[in-house]
This record gives sequence, structure tokens and C-alpha cells, in this order.
Amino acid sequence: TITIFYNEYIPGDLVTYNGNIVIIENSDGYYATYYDEDEFLQEVNVNAIEGIPLTPAILEKNGWKRDGKFYCMSTKRAYLYTTQDTGQSDEFLICAGECKHNLTSVRFVHQLQHFLFGLNINSDLEV
Repeated sequence: TITIFYNEYIPGDLVTYNGNIVIIENSDGYYATYYDEDEFLQEVNVNAIEGIPLTPAILEKNGWKRDGKFYCMSTKRAYLYTTQDTGQSDEFLICAGECKHNLTSVRFVHQLQHFLFGLNINSDLEV
């Protein structure tokens, strides 16, 4: 299983702050910056940031295709699959080989972005 650092944010992460979806520009682990709707750079304590829960609708919007109980995404070398964890309904298992090999579990969009980024797969997602 690959460990994802849940409390760290990297440039491009989609998160919410004060109920608004923002894209992280930079983070030092204590503070993060993002551009507001007026395109002014803002700084916020990372403890005030909330993750965007991953949903089947977000997966589908980003090219994951439903295949029975799984969602599938084609990569250059293989297929990635995801399914909701039966033990944790708010988590998705990310797997290779039709969920025969669990690679990680994610709850939030930015966690999936980190995983895809680590595999050198486009991690720019839409919500």
C-alpha cells in the first residue's frame, strides 16, 4: 500500500475554504496560498482547509468509466480501478487488476490528485 500524506497540500490541489472551491498554489505545511475570485493571492492556515469528498460523480466527470461495481481509468500501461471500500463507505480503494491489488485508499479529491501525480498521470481534476 502506498502512503499518502493527508495533511500536506501541493500546488494544484482542489480543496474548500470557507465553502468555496480553491486551488492550492503553494503550501509550507502550515500555511497555503490560493487565488480568490478576484485573482488576489490569499494565505490561509492549512487547518482551515477542508478536503472535497470524492464521489462517483467526480470520478465520472474526470474520465473514470463505470464497469459494474468498479470505476476504471486507462493509463499508458495498465488500467486503474476504484471502488467504494465496503468497510469505510466514505473511502475509495484505488487498485490495479480489477481491485486484486489494492494500492491505496482515498477519501478526498486532493488525495486522488496526489496519487495520480505520483504515477505521473494527469492530476488536474474537475469537481
